[in-house]
Formats: sequence, C-alpha cells, structure tokens
Amino acid sequence: MLSRRDWLSLALAAPVAAPASQDALQPADITEIPLDPPRPASELPASLSGAQWKVSYFHDFADSSLVFSDFISPSPDFALAAGIIDGNRRGKPKELGLVSRDGGLTWNEIKLPSAPALLFALDASHIWLASPGRLYFSADQGRKWSGRSLPKQMARVCFTSPLNGFAYGRGKTFYRTTDGGRRWSPVAESQKLNLTDEFTFLRTMRFQDGRIGILAGNARPPDLDPDQRPAWMNPERALARRPRPAAVAMLSTTDGGATWKPSVTPAIGTVLRLKVQAGLSATLLEYGEGFVCPSEVYLSDHKTGKKRSLFRRKALRVTDFLFHGAQGYLLSTIEPFGTLPGAGLPGRLRILYSPDGNQWFQTPVDYRAQGQDAFLGAAGDRCIAALNNGMILRLER
Repeated sequence: MLSRRDWLSLALAAPVAAPASQDALQPADITEIPLDPPRPASELPASLSGAQWKVSYFHDFADSSLVFSDFISPSPDFALAAGIIDGNRRGKPKELGLVSRDGGLTWNEIKLPSAPALLFALDASHIWLASPGRLYFSADQGRKWSGRSLPKQMARVCFTSPLNGFAYGRGKTFYRTTDGGRRWSPVAESQKLNLTDEFTFLRTMRFQDGRIGILAGNARPPDLDPDQRPAWMNPERALARRPRPAAVAMLSTTDGGATWKPSVTPAIGTVLRLKVQAGLSATLLEYGEGFVCPSEVYLSDHKTGKKRSLFRRKALRVTDFLFHGAQGYLLSTIEPFGTLPGAGLPGRLRILYSPDGNQWFQTPVDYRAQGQDAFLGAAGDRCIAALNNGMILRLER
C-alpha cells in the first residue's frame, strides 16, 4: 500500500507546470514520445498477436444519431454505454443505454432515467448514473433504476463501497455520502483550495484499495479573446494562440476519504483522466489547440520515485488509456482530419499498445472507426472501445 508521502509525490508531480515563455511552445522544444513512431500491427508482441478491434455495434442511420457520453465495463461479461439519441424517428432527443451481458458480443437498448454525464460502477451489481443535480442507482445491471439525491452543480460520483462515496463537479466544493447517495455533506477540506469557485471544475477521482484516493480538476479564468469562432474556422489563429494559464487542483486521501489534503499547482493542461494500479499513477492531460502536442500521458512510479512522460505525439490526441496486465498499456487516440489535432475535431481511431511503456505498437482497428472521442473499458481479458458517435468495438483474438 502507498504511504501518504508516496501518494503525494505522485499527486503533486509537476509535469503540467506552465512554460516560462511563448518560446517554450515551439515545435523544436517538444520531443515526441516515443521517439520513433509506433510500430506496425504485424510486429505486435505475442500477448496481442493476431488481435483486432472489430465493430460489435454501430448506430448507422441517416435520420438519427447516437452520441455516447460515458462507458463502463466493470466485469468480463457486463458493459454499459450511455448516451443521447436524436433524429426524426425518435422525436425529441432521448436518453439511451446500450448494454452487453456477453462480453461485448451483442448489445441491447435499455431505457435510462436521465441524460447521463457520468457512469460509475463498483461491479455489475452496483452502478450509478449521474447527471447535473440527479443521481440514480441500479443493482441489476441497468434493468431498474432508483433515484437518489445529488447536490447542486455536482455531476460526477465515485464510490469506494456500496454506501460510501463522493460527488464532485462544478466549483471547488465536493461532497461525501455514507448511505449510498441518499444524503450528502460537504467535505470541509475542499474549501481550503485557494481558487475562485466559479472558475473551478473537479473532473476525475480514483481510489486504490478503497483507501488511497485522489481528486483532480482545473481552475481557469474565462477566455477574453474577442475572436470566439471555432478553431476550424480560423486554424492559423488557433495554432498561434497560446494556451491560457490555469491551475491544477488536487485533493488526496490515505484513509478512505475521512480526511483530505488539498494542493494547487500552476498548469497549462486540463486534467481529463486519472488511473492507478499497483503503485503506479497515470494522468491524461489535454493541452488544446495552442500547444504543439494536443495531449500527454504522464506516469509516476512510487517505488522508484521516477516520473516521466509516457506518450505524446503532435498528430495524435489521446482520449483514454488503460493499464493492460502487469506492465502494459492501451491508449485510444484520434488522428484528426486537418491541421488542428488539439481542436477536438473528428478523425481516425488509433489504438496503441505497449507491453512496457517504452515500445509502442499499432493494433488493427476497423477502418470505419472514426469520431471525435473514444472510451476504453476492460475487465479480465475483455477490452472494449466506444466511440462517441455510436460505434462500439471489441478486441478479438
């Protein structure tokens, strides 16, 4: 188990510190990691040799669209994707869930109680669906949902047991429950964050062994740039735009959330995801269109104290990542169409694998896999990817 000192060394690592000047953003100063491009799928290690990402579901209709907002795979047999379906055949946009109970081979539609912002699962029998101000719980893999309360402006949850959990979202205050989400109380330590409440968003929380946890987010003042056009309408200006200064807010605990230690560090990156496994901590940062690399994954090892960039490429935007086995990693990346990899534009899905965090390989992905964003989920030896445009792929060997 990580000591408090070890955990804080991971949480407060400084890979996201803001550059001192605009010169630091120039391409010559940014080394791509890995140094060489990922190797072809034909050279995949034996553990994934012959594996392919095949489409197991695709909402491909001319008169309707399906946009996923989140995806979970808490057990080898069960997976759930949640989103919104819109189109002439459906009338008003409606909430829709897709559930698989055979490891991603087949998918069936289920009714969701609310437009989802985030799904969280301890296992297939303890699932929560959160949207702003609303929380629902299912004990039967999404067949039935019961309503719970959620504090105002909170839209995300994380539980360490069926009863104990946390709600977080807009603002620096987050909340604790000890009865499964029926009642909530503010966590006093969150008020110690020296940040402006209206500019703060707490985005991701992870626990290891139910005791050691971290909550992270960002505080960023509003953009005062008078040119509010989307980046694709003025790509030259977007490429020259310097990332806005911000701060990374982190709160860490070593006692299951009974007490928390807050910290604030300067940053240019937006913390999107955190993952922890066996003493390793990985963080996905998004830099946006004004930075040479659109995103970066950082890895910290508490055993050695080493902290390093695991992956960054100028033409690939990382959207999600997984620990794969004892030492391996999977990354979902989007290779955008056009010259703005950091603008969130659609592109080709590229899923990369590394057996050791040093050498990277491409994995074969169906040519139809294109979109803006992608989620990864795994349980046991089952790996599933969900594109936000209504496509789900399954890694088949």
